[in-house]
Amino acid sequence: MVTNEFKVYIREEIMKICITGSTGYVGSQIVRELHFTSHELCLLVRKKDKLPDEIKDKHEVRRVDLSKDEIDKIECDILIHCAALVSEKTLSFYLNKTNVEGTRKIMNAIPVSARVVFISCANIYNITNAVHFENEKINPVLLTPYGRSKLQAENILQTEFKDRDISILRIQDVYGKRATSLYNKVMKLYKNGRLNVPGNLNVKVSLTNIDYLIEIIKSLINTDIKGVEIYNIVDSKTYILKDVFLQLLNNTLKKQIELNEKSEIFLRIIAGLRTVLVPGNQFTQTTIDYLTKDHLLSNSKVLAAFPTVKQRSFDEHISSYTTWVTNNGISTILDSNARLYWS
Repeated sequence: MVTNEFKVYIREEIMKICITGSTGYVGSQIVRELHFTSHELCLLVRKKDKLPDEIKDKHEVRRVDLSKDEIDKIECDILIHCAALVSEKTLSFYLNKTNVEGTRKIMNAIPVSARVVFISCANIYNITNAVHFENEKINPVLLTPYGRSKLQAENILQTEFKDRDISILRIQDVYGKRATSLYNKVMKLYKNGRLNVPGNLNVKVSLTNIDYLIEIIKSLINTDIKGVEIYNIVDSKTYILKDVFLQLLNNTLKKQIELNEKSEIFLRIIAGLRTVLVPGNQFTQTTIDYLTKDHLLSNSKVLAAFPTVKQRSFDEHISSYTTWVTNNGISTILDSNARLYWS
C-alpha cells in the first residue's frame, strides 16, 4: 500500500502534471507524494505492470518508450522529466536515443506554456577536486557517454527550448527511503568480507537526499520561475566517502567491515585492460576517479532560491534505511526490484 509520508501539499489551483520515468526510483517517489494531492497526474512508463494498482486506478497512465515511440500531444501544466537510460556501459547511440532524442520528443509533445522540471545529474561535471557550480564550463570530451548524453539533453533545453520555463536539477548519489543505487555501488566493492578500494577513500563528496529533492520539486510546482534555471540539489553537509560506505556496510551487515586499500596505479592498469577486453565492463577509469577525487557540488543557488526548504543529512537517515534493508533483505535490495520503490 502506498502511504503518505509527507505533509499534505495544498495548492488552490489544480494542475495536470506529467511525470516521465514514473517507475524509476526518483520518478516513483515523486508519484508517491503527488498521489495524495488533488493534482491530476499523467504517468509515462515503459511497463505499466511496475505501477501499483492503486496508482494505475487513480491516474492516467501511458505506455511510452522514449527511445522508440513517437509521442502524442500531452496536455499538461507541468512536466517532470525523470526518464533516462542510466548506464555507464551502454553505447552512446542508445544513450542518445533515450536521453537526448527522448528529451526533445517529450518537449515537443507538451504545450509551450507548460513549466518543466528536468532531472539531470552530477555526471555532467568533469571529475576534479574543485567544487562544481551551475555556470561552470564543462569539457564534454572528458565525460562518460552517460554524462555526455545528459549534458546534451541540458543543452537542448537551453537552446532549442530557451523561451520555455525550465528548471534543471542536478543530483548526485541519491539516498533516502527505498534508494538502492548507492547501496549497490558500495556492495560491488565488498568482497571476501572487506571493502576493496583504491587508496584510503578519504575523498569529499556531495549527496542528494530524496526527501529534499521532492520538497524542492514541490516548491517549483508552486513557483513561477521564468526562463531556464539550473540548480545543484545536494545536502549542505560535505561527506567523506569512506565514512558513507562504511556506515552503510557496518549497519546493514551488522559487523565492522575492514577497509582493504588497493594500489591506485595497479587498479588503473586493470581498469584499462578490462575496458578493452571485457564487454560491458563497469570497472573503468571513471570508477577510480570517483573513488579517488573529491566531487563536491555547490548548493548556494538553491539555498538562496528556496531558503525555507528543510535540509537533510545522511547521518539522520542511516537508522531508518538500515531497518528498511533488514526488513526487505539484502539480496532483494541488490536485485533493484522496482516494486521496492512502493514498499
